[in-house]
Amino acid sequence: MATVLLLRHGRTAWNANRRLQGWAPVQLDDCGREQAQNAGVFLASTDTYAVDRIVHSDLARTQETTALITDSLDVPTRADSAFRERDMGVYQGLSYDDVDERFPAFALGSSGVDAAERTPESGESYRALQSRVNAGWNDLLASLDPEECVLLVSHGGPIKTILGEIQSQSLETALVDRSPRNCALCEIAVESEPAIVQRDVRPWE
Repeated sequence: MATVLLLRHGRTAWNANRRLQGWAPVQLDDCGREQAQNAGVFLASTDTYAVDRIVHSDLARTQETTALITDSLDVPTRADSAFRERDMGVYQGLSYDDVDERFPAFALGSSGVDAAERTPESGESYRALQSRVNAGWNDLLASLDPEECVLLVSHGGPIKTILGEIQSQSLETALVDRSPRNCALCEIAVESEPAIVQRDVRPWE
């Protein structure tokens, strides 16, 4: 049976300040770098998983997370833009509270289905994010060898989208669910169909 480990990137200062990052080239903060290093040490030393390769978003914070993990875990890596976070366009850099208060039409919690369809200026809609991520996820599943273990380093939005797809949730339900913690793992067993084994765990803590 194949395994995919979903891992959210390490923390950034924008995460700590609850700012929308989108595609911004934000680097990890000191806490995020420590999280990524700890994840790498765990994955290199555990008997629970034997990671064969890493696929990661091509944004700065996921690339840095992957580089720190591979300081300990010597496996091939590949960037895939399908697993980028949502492009927030003109709202990139704003706080979540600002968007909720000033631009409620784009807040899933209050606008639901309509917000999922709306596209910020120079950005992309949640529906476009879902289409992009699901295409990348299906390609990844199709590429798996039967006993392979792949680490996918991505972002909160894409990870929630994938988990929602596995559970047959609506996009709106999946995205208002809690975000995985920075550098937390979600374990997906892939046999005839992918199934969630555990989510949002940091076993090294």
